[in-house]
Amino acid sequence: MRGPTVLYHSRHPQNKILAKTLQKYLNKIEYSNLEPVNHAPQERKNLYILKAKKTPGVIVEVGFITNDLDRRLLLKEAYQEILVQAIYKGIEEYFSGFKFI
Repeated sequence: MRGPTVLYHSRHPQNKILAKTLQKYLNKIEYSNLEPVNHAPQERKNLYILKAKKTPGVIVEVGFITNDLDRRLLLKEAYQEILVQAIYKGIEEYFSGFKFI
């Protein structure tokens, strides 16, 4: 496994929407001859931190330290900034769909 992936629990209906939105931007990451990943968000019903929440939430795995390429990328500040921007854009899109009173 390589690249960022998003984990969610179906306990709250918004989790899957948030996970898909974030994963869309993480899959678009372009970085120095790096082939983009094409992951789908993964539902995980056995993770306590996801199933115990009463509010929407997901886990973003930004990479896998067991993968040599991911480990090297995660040490680079430029790559970290790209990850942050992708997550930011996903959160921004997710919240732009809400109507605030």
